[in-house]
Amino acid sequence: MANRLPTSRWFLLGILWLSLLVLSVKLAVAWTTRSLSLGAATLQTLVTQLSIILSLLTSLKPQDYRRFQVVGHGYRETIITLGLWSLLSCGGLFLGTIATSQLLGLTAPPIPPRLTPLLWQCLGVVFISHLFLLVANIYQTKSKSHHFLSFTTICLLNDLWITTLSIGCLAALTRGIYLPDSLSTILLLGVSLVNFWLVLQWQVPLLVNQTAIAPEELAQVAHAVGGVTQCTRIYSKGVVGRSVYIEMTIIIHPEVLGYESVIAERIEAALKERYGMVAVRIQISNTQKIKS
Repeated sequence: MANRLPTSRWFLLGILWLSLLVLSVKLAVAWTTRSLSLGAATLQTLVTQLSIILSLLTSLKPQDYRRFQVVGHGYRETIITLGLWSLLSCGGLFLGTIATSQLLGLTAPPIPPRLTPLLWQCLGVVFISHLFLLVANIYQTKSKSHHFLSFTTICLLNDLWITTLSIGCLAALTRGIYLPDSLSTILLLGVSLVNFWLVLQWQVPLLVNQTAIAPEELAQVAHAVGGVTQCTRIYSKGVVGRSVYIEMTIIIHPEVLGYESVIAERIEAALKERYGMVAVRIQISNTQKIKS
């Protein structure tokens, strides 16, 4: 049975690359205008990218059935998470120190930046790109109904309102009003920290390679569908009630040849009815020799 995960992965990859482009534009504008709030908004974009990367990793197909019972996270996830945490800590400390100094009057007010038409166009591209990513992800989520895309929608929505706020503060900064920029910087740093923690809470349980549902239970559901004679190579990963990835190979009776897709759809429907949101990959054979 064709699985929906590959399409979702390609879509997430597209979002990741476009968000990297948006991040680079944000950094360039923030550096040029010395906008603290826009700099803080880039940290939220980094959090969104972390969520996308972890979603891509959790959607990867296991390659070795002998490793199903291994519990823990891979070195990739650990390095990515620690690396981003280091960036958030250093960037947040730097921006927070400057913003606090400005609020307490320890440093002189910044010189109001001058936004050229090119900078305004860059900001327009950033806003439109965020809006496009959000709308496209919402549409894809409705058509695919996958949890990876659903959680990404929340991250993109946070990214959009944070970027909009930072652009508004930058506009005030050009008029010599620096108080909103300093206040919003501290606010956005706190929001980015909370969002980072929420991303870890959502993604980390899905990264644990342990059996989510007992193979016997899944085999029982499959055998309840007419025409299934045997269910082997059963694997499940995730958190029941939130998201579960299920993979199995079934052997069908020769008399039901030609109805493979119908049987697979019935098994998937039964699994979704019993366990909620699941992504299912089913391989079907009518003999003891498993077909790809």
